[in-house]
Parts: sequence; C-alpha cells; structure tokens
Amino acid sequence: MNDFSEVEEQRDSSKLMEIGNRAATNAINENRALKLPLTYIKDGWVIREYPDGHIERIEKIKQPLTPSVKFKKGTVLHVKLH
Repeated sequence: MNDFSEVEEQRDSSKLMEIGNRAATNAINENRALKLPLTYIKDGWVIREYPDGHIERIEKIKQPLTPSVKFKKGTVLHVKLH
C-alpha cells in the first residue's frame, strides 16, 4: 500500500488497529524517555501515571466508552472538557 487512504477504504480494520497500536506504543515510549506523565483509562478512571511511579486518579468515567451512535467517514467530533 502506497497511500493511507487505501488503508482507510478497506473494510478490514486490522491494518488501522496495527497502525494505532504502533503509534500508541511509540507515544508511550517517547513520554517515558522524556520523563513525561502518561494519561490513560483503567478500571473506569482517567489515570495519570508520573515518571516516578506515582499514580493519580483524575476523574471517574460517567458514561460508557462505546458510543451508541454510528459515525460516518468525515464526521467531525467536538469534545468539551469541563
């Protein structure tokens, strides 16, 4: 495949999952190398993990992570943080 749009057009999402997993691994490794905190979701909480190993629970997730709405290609999402 020469173009990312070819990956997007395929019905099989395994290649996109592989790309996403690789990007996440690279971001985690980069943050650790730069001694920056990691932020992730675990057990229904947004967690911030600091380079010294200290873990801070930021906020409990109030709704399910799986959206009940099906999105179409090109849909723009607006996220509001409070």
